[in-house]
Amino acid sequence: MAANDWRGETYAALQLASTTSQWPSYATFADLQKRGLRKEAMVQLRLFADSLVDQALAQRWAFVSWLCSEVLADRVVTQPLVPMPLRTAVVVPTLFEHRDADPSDPRATIWLVGRFTAEVYEAAGPGAPDPPGNLLREQLANTPDDVAVRQCLARHLLRILEDDAHHLSESRYLGDVDLNERRLIEIRELLPDSDDPLRTAAEREGQLLYAWQEFCASAETDFNSWCVHHNVEPPAGNAYYYEN
Repeated sequence: MAANDWRGETYAALQLASTTSQWPSYATFADLQKRGLRKEAMVQLRLFADSLVDQALAQRWAFVSWLCSEVLADRVVTQPLVPMPLRTAVVVPTLFEHRDADPSDPRATIWLVGRFTAEVYEAAGPGAPDPPGNLLREQLANTPDDVAVRQCLARHLLRILEDDAHHLSESRYLGDVDLNERRLIEIRELLPDSDDPLRTAAEREGQLLYAWQEFCASAETDFNSWCVHHNVEPPAGNAYYYEN
């Protein structure tokens, strides 16, 4: 998606937030932020965060649930609307508290995983295996029929499969094949409808995963060529590199 789309959606979200009458201090922050007055906006934001931090869960949840459901649409960048003082002092703690207080409400879990993944990892502690996945599985145990939770967990697992496979065009696989086989099985259990788009995307990753296993057992060295010779659609040529 073009960067302008993200900026436009985020500006529109700031515009929406600046019109709220329920939280006038946050509205003032949003207005200053959308006008590019970052220093003044952050002063206002800290005042607003300080006014919320000691309030009861119900009051904080009213703001956080409004923010996450009404303002932070899919293509909105989180940081301009939830800078760190508000994020760490109010929003993330409130999401975790609400999750514990009402296990039957999956929204806090979905928002934590979708918007505040770094804090989910931090809360789980160093070396914890797949904290977002575990958070979603815990939620699924409480709300086993919730379609949104199933979709969210399946999407999370699919991202792992895709990330682990994104160097296949270079004949390299980054992930644990056995673990990813189990993730693929889990996606199928989460999404029994074979026509579900997420399920379809997962099956494509499964096709590549099984092809990679056969390729590794062969004497060949070029995975793309192996795929062509075995009537398997080769992987897309998107490889990503990250600086240390």
